[in-house]
Amino acid sequence: MLRLGNQVEEKALWYSEEPDWNTPEGNIIAVWDGCKIKEEEYKDFISFVKEEANAIVEPVGTFESEDGITVFVFLVKTNVPQFSIWRFRLPGMRWWFDAFWETNGGRVAKDSEILPIINKLGLTISGAKNNVHDEN
Repeated sequence: MLRLGNQVEEKALWYSEEPDWNTPEGNIIAVWDGCKIKEEEYKDFISFVKEEANAIVEPVGTFESEDGITVFVFLVKTNVPQFSIWRFRLPGMRWWFDAFWETNGGRVAKDSEILPIINKLGLTISGAKNNVHDEN
């Protein structure tokens, strides 16, 4: 983790072995809080992002917490710099590590909300207690 000046190094609640919650392939994980996109709408979402941000994305899925919070998770595979600026036009669209890290204005996610996403992505993490892919 990067430290600037007098900042104290701080571990995110859901620490990933992959840098900054990238997938092992190097794709950036993004979330869209409050957005529910059905599987049959994925093609439209992919086309929308390609047309608007000139980026290729891959939907992961829509997940819901016990509290009824819906989050759509997807991977940004190309043109990350342009996508990064474009996403500010859409409320609730954030990088994974910003959405689930309080220090960056995110929220603390419950196991029931975060574990299905982590499992679907096949990430190796520390801090979770059950049903998480572990390569060790």
